Amino acid sequence: MSIIDKLLSFDDGSTVTGGTTTTSVDHVDLGKDGLALGSGRPLFAVFHITAKSGGDSGDTFTFSIVTDTSSTFATKRTVAASPQITGIANVPARIVVPIPPGYAFSRYVRAEYAVTADAVLTVDAFLTDQEPYDHTVYPDAI
Repeated sequence: MSIIDKLLSFDDGSTVTGGTTTTSVDHVDLGKDGLALGSGRPLFAVFHITAKSGGDSGDTFTFSIVTDTSSTFATKRTVAASPQITGIANVPARIVVPIPPGYAFSRYVRAEYAVTADAVLTVDAFLTDQEPYDHTVYPDAI
C-alpha cells in the first residue's frame, strides 16, 4: 500500500482535455534550486488515469515532469517524460516515469500532459520513492 505525500502531489482528479498541453493544478516549491530529491533512492513520477473518454486511435499522449527557477515556468526544463502513447484505448490506468538518479531540480516542479485531439482524461499525479509495483490506488478518504 502507498501513502501519497500531499506536498509531492500535482493533481488529484484533475481533468486533462485534448488539443493542447495541460499543466498540473499544483506545483512543488522546493524552496531553492539544485536539490536532488530522493538522493540515494530511486524517484518516480506516477500518473494514474482514473477515467478516459472521447478520442480515437490517432490521439497521442505524453506525460512529463518539468522544473524551473520561476513559478511561471517560462524557461522550464523537462526532467523526465513517458514515451508517446498512441490511441485512447492504449492509455493505461497507471504510467510510471522514472526520474534520473541525482537529478538537480530547479526550485519549482510540476507535471504536464500533452494530449492531442479530443480525448479527455481524469488524472492523479505525484512523486514518490516507493517502487512502482507497490502502488495500489484506493478512493479518497477510506
